[in-house]
Amino acid sequence: MRLVTSLIAAVALSACSQMPDPPESAPAPTVDMSDLGMLEGTWAGALTYRDYSALGEDVTIPASLLVDRMGEGLRLKLTYPSEPSAYDTSMLTPSSDGRILNSETVVSRQQEGERITLVTQSGCEDDGREAACEMTYILSPDVFEMTKMVTIEGEPAFRRNAYAFERAGMSD
Repeated sequence: MRLVTSLIAAVALSACSQMPDPPESAPAPTVDMSDLGMLEGTWAGALTYRDYSALGEDVTIPASLLVDRMGEGLRLKLTYPSEPSAYDTSMLTPSSDGRILNSETVVSRQQEGERITLVTQSGCEDDGREAACEMTYILSPDVFEMTKMVTIEGEPAFRRNAYAFERAGMSD
């Protein structure tokens, strides 16, 4: 009987040692300044946004963008040629580990050649209500796009705004 018990224990131990190691989880997607650096320079394009009016229709206006380095990130200076009094300055700043862009968690990163698509998520507020925001950034030497999707609990997601730029002088 002792021999049978020893054999069973040996077989069980052998089976456990033959089990494959659990798969390693994929590394978390990241972004760093080497990715963002290709955006430096002058861009021309448009802003399309969902109007806050009751109709909720999309409005598209021309937009210009100047991107330069500032501190640990990039400064985005937006102007709107058809509305000279409207402008905006914001930053794109990755965390030191690259898992956060501004205050948004990087949840996806895909790269095809020089084109990088990043998706980030964060809590936000839209029209005075708590919401979840998802940003999609498309980065390349000649195209830069930012699209903000908003989800308010109990409602379908919608696009709040989208910027689409081409490197200034590319269409000449």
